[in-house]
Amino acid sequence: MDFNREYEEYKQLYANIQKVSQRFSDLEAELRKLPEGSNNYKRIQKQVLQEYDKIQADQKYQGQKRRWKDLHAKLAHIKNCILEYDRANFPCT
Repeated sequence: MDFNREYEEYKQLYANIQKVSQRFSDLEAELRKLPEGSNNYKRIQKQVLQEYDKIQADQKYQGQKRRWKDLHAKLAHIKNCILEYDRANFPCT
């Protein structure tokens, strides 16, 4: 395993996933500003559903998300190993 290479990949995947997440957060913020049931509310609500369906059907995005989760789990494991090593070899006084 090349930690640096995989960490760079992790950061890139995370940035892509965050863009999608931010898009939905922005749409949610717009919805909160509008009166429920208004034409603009319904339009944005429909847009959210369409974009959600599109992202769920996007195999490339879904693959990136799976890869990010795998890398995230690996990095969490490495972090825990380092913490255990530090506790065992450098106890607090």
